[in-house]
Amino acid sequence: MGWDLLHTGTLNIDWAVVTSIAALTIAIVAILVVIIENRREKLIFGLKVLLEVNDYFHSGTMLETRQKAAASLLNDSYDDNVENLLDFFEMVGYLSKRRAIKKQLVWSNISYWIILYWYAAKVYIEKEQQKIPRRWENMHSLFRYLSKMERKKYGITIITQESIKSFLAKESGSLNK
Repeated sequence: MGWDLLHTGTLNIDWAVVTSIAALTIAIVAILVVIIENRREKLIFGLKVLLEVNDYFHSGTMLETRQKAAASLLNDSYDDNVENLLDFFEMVGYLSKRRAIKKQLVWSNISYWIILYWYAAKVYIEKEQQKIPRRWENMHSLFRYLSKMERKKYGITIITQESIKSFLAKESGSLNK
């Protein structure tokens, strides 16, 4: 029946409507392409930032800082190396808060160190936060997220004084090699 109407000339097509629908479809597709490309670019940027963070974290400079910070924490003292290490983790927390790095990627790369250094320096962190309440707040927020991820993945994780001391001994000793 529709074919007959087309041949007899009684079917009127409003080409303005057809053109408008086509233009709207093209605009929607273009917007979707931009959204997809934007997400891809964000992921690539986040991976680049994570690689730089990871490279710096494992660099000679940071290994030395970690070694000295661990030795200091083993002696229940807090020096500039502890501050520098906590500041580094604060920066990682800030980057994840601003979504420059996905928290899941931080979890899979350096959560081990963030969690254990948080526990190792907890007394010092709390003391400093009494003076400056927002000190290391991004690290704290990231720590809570990473701890939650650890519990979800591995169940209840018990961090003891013994495991903290063992971690610090390893960090301070094995980095000499």
